[in-house]
Amino acid sequence: MYWLNIVLLGPFRTLLLVLTCVVLVLSACAEAKTPVQMRIVDLSHVVQGHIPYPPAETLTQIERSADGYAQALRIGLRSGTVAAVVAGSESRPTVDLLSPQDLVLPAVRIDLRDRLQDAEHATIELADVQGWERAHGPIPAGTLVLFVTGWDLRWGDPAAYLNADAAGDPAPPSLSPAVGELLFTERGVLGLGFDSMAKLPVLEHRSHWLLLENLTNVEQVPASGAQVIIGALKVQAGLSAPARVLALVPEVGDAPGAPSIRPALSAATGV
Repeated sequence: MYWLNIVLLGPFRTLLLVLTCVVLVLSACAEAKTPVQMRIVDLSHVVQGHIPYPPAETLTQIERSADGYAQALRIGLRSGTVAAVVAGSESRPTVDLLSPQDLVLPAVRIDLRDRLQDAEHATIELADVQGWERAHGPIPAGTLVLFVTGWDLRWGDPAAYLNADAAGDPAPPSLSPAVGELLFTERGVLGLGFDSMAKLPVLEHRSHWLLLENLTNVEQVPASGAQVIIGALKVQAGLSAPARVLALVPEVGDAPGAPSIRPALSAATGV
């Protein structure tokens, strides 16, 4: 009789086990988050000859084939969208010595266009950063801080972009010493980015940090949550280098304007 019970109940036990597994899988699927997709924002200007240059910078020269395609390039290390390593109190590495981890950073964006876009002589003040932190909380350590000035709209007019002073030096929006002290000493950020040239005070910081200049489209980056990929040319012993800079912005679900990475790449390559 005991053997008969095992034989008869065996199939029911198997069915019960299968149903239990199905319920567990369905529960897990119901609790799973919607897959995260990425919107990709290109923060880089096109490399071409007619662009704003810092004083004494090598002018960009592009040799073209008979059908108009670029085939050779001469470019200065501070031309176009640029990544640079800025010295602190310790010796700094050059761009070729930066690790991949140095070149992929979480970012916050501080939008100051309403005050700086049309200003000829303006400074990024401590109150600007404090206002952002009141809305979003303290800037996390290890962050890249992106400042939106609106000056990238001047890129096509080198004289307006450089905004040279009486001595002929560029006069973009400047960073106050108090902002540098807060961001590096108190917050521990790893870099700064500007959609203009950078005019910085002397920052007494214990180690090197990254500076991004001449960005564009930074207003399309959210106030927080993006990752920035800094594709700096790996120039031996270079303190700066032209860079292709991309922001990866996570967007949950199938919201309009939130294509996945694969379709974005496929559209560019035709794959």
